[in-house]
Amino acid sequence: MKYFFAVLIGSLAWLDRVFIFQAMISRPIVISIIMGAFLGDIRTAMICGAALELLWLNTPPVGSFLPQDESFCCAAVTPAAIVAAQWVDPAVAAGFALALGLPTASVGRRLDVFIREKNGDLSGLAVSNMADHVRSSVLRALMRAFFLVALLLGTCFALLAGAAWLMLPLLPEKIITAFGYIPLLSIIIGVASILGQGRRLTYELGIFAAGMACVLLWISFA
Repeated sequence: MKYFFAVLIGSLAWLDRVFIFQAMISRPIVISIIMGAFLGDIRTAMICGAALELLWLNTPPVGSFLPQDESFCCAAVTPAAIVAAQWVDPAVAAGFALALGLPTASVGRRLDVFIREKNGDLSGLAVSNMADHVRSSVLRALMRAFFLVALLLGTCFALLAGAAWLMLPLLPEKIITAFGYIPLLSIIIGVASILGQGRRLTYELGIFAAGMACVLLWISFA
């Protein structure tokens, strides 16, 4: 039950990214601490938050540009990592969740675009009706956004937590060890993306994927 409420907390924090508050609650390092404190494992949560915060530090949403959604990713990865920490070290748990959960950043971005398009219907209201219906329209839009993000976030968390439950007890020790390097590599990639301002994040992610493949292969056959 606590993970159900953690998903709701993550969903509410995600809304801060665009739709309400705008108080930086949606930053990965903040979401991770809030969810970690609620779930009783701040250490694992902060590893996830720090890795994702720096990994996407060079891609803020400016103007019409919508980067991959690190806030949604963090809200899905953090509780999954805390589940994984029941079997392995916090760094390994965070690395496992990050490795499997990075694609959820694209899920969050698609959700953001979908909600923005739906909210665009509000602009079609007549001026005479705007004053009468703006409050109810905004409330409906927020409730719709909260419901959708909670649904998708809960689904992503369930898939990641299920993968941890099924895979971690069966993986070889060398592979488990390799996952422990992923949070540090994510931080290094984030710092590199800041230094290489002219490069796209996909470049660093490609290097990250290739590097992790080499690490896994080397550890497996060492």
